[in-house]
Amino acid sequence: MFFKKLTIPVLCLTLALASCKKDETPAYNGIELKADDFRAVYAPNKTLTFGYLDKTKISLPAEGANQTWDYRNAKSSAAPYTDSFKDVPANSGFNSATYILEGFPSLGAVSFASGQYFYEVSDAGWFSLGTKVLAQTLNLPNNVTLASTGNSFAYSPKVQLHKFPMVYQSTYSSTSVVNEVYMLTAPALGLTSATPATRKLTSEINSVVTGWGKLYLPDATEPIEVLQVRVSEKSTNNYLLGTSPAPAQLLTGLGLTEGSSINPTYYSFYAKNKGKVAEVIYNGTTVSYALYQK
Repeated sequence: MFFKKLTIPVLCLTLALASCKKDETPAYNGIELKADDFRAVYAPNKTLTFGYLDKTKISLPAEGANQTWDYRNAKSSAAPYTDSFKDVPANSGFNSATYILEGFPSLGAVSFASGQYFYEVSDAGWFSLGTKVLAQTLNLPNNVTLASTGNSFAYSPKVQLHKFPMVYQSTYSSTSVVNEVYMLTAPALGLTSATPATRKLTSEINSVVTGWGKLYLPDATEPIEVLQVRVSEKSTNNYLLGTSPAPAQLLTGLGLTEGSSINPTYYSFYAKNKGKVAEVIYNGTTVSYALYQK
């Protein structure tokens, strides 16, 4: 009887300890990226420089847990480029913007000389808010002019580039529309005075965090712990002249096509406090180009 009385509590204690040990050691599932990891990188007065990877030396990266991706021997001789993040101008119309990038807004075959792209990093995610095409006039063939009045064009809703927190196997999707209005003259088509011309751009993004593990890059001796994200984008163009569909003759003259779209697919790799450290863009099973953060 004495022996039996001692056995029961000892057994219970053993089970309790085993249970505690199991609860304290959950399976590791890769890093978790939050807003502060992006705020450390994507902010005014910060820069990121990217070099290119030789696409002939890499293949589509494997997906899954605890992977190793090695690009140490895939460095390209192509010249690098730098993204410079700048302060949001006053009265921009994008009140939640965190920073801007400067660039060359394009309608496809037609591009403007100067513009600003607005972005937001918040606790909810990383967003593209819209564009401001600075005031300017393009003089095009056949006496056609296309003018920007310096207006801001906002996506509705804002485009979600990534959702926080980013963890392995998380997913998100985003569909947004922006209407960009310009002033057009085309005497050959009877448009002798400036007429509103609209490019409606529909942006769709579908994303899955498809892997985690270690990434080796050129110029580095140690691997980086990363999350791998597979992204499919689609951008579709529709054009209006006034409130009616733009005539085919006008679009042809500008090198534009009604309903045209681009659909890039790519893998991006992100690390804590570094942002995007590599990207592989592909078509089917063929790598189109690839880049890495220097």
